[in-house]
Amino acid sequence: MSEQSPANEVVVREGLDSDSEGLIALIASIFAEYPGCVLDVEERARALGRTRVEPWTDTRFIDAHRLYERLCYERGPETRALHDLSRTIEYFYRKLLTSSAY
Repeated sequence: MSEQSPANEVVVREGLDSDSEGLIALIASIFAEYPGCVLDVEERARALGRTRVEPWTDTRFIDAHRLYERLCYERGPETRALHDLSRTIEYFYRKLLTSSAY
């Protein structure tokens, strides 16, 4: 007889590549609840005729920095302090956009 988890127990597992479509749909549905919130910033920027994307990211978000750099964003020399309770400092990133996604 196998043991069963209690009904209120949360089971956490590693995300899989095969989860991506469902996760993107879930995130998109959450973003849709907030007018003006954009899931695919690069696609939206291209649709508006923009030539670059310039996000700021908290200096503590090391994984986000690696992701931006893998996606061909370049970190600029600028930082900015938000003067909030967390004493947030942000890095500036920039990506020049091509006419279509590659």
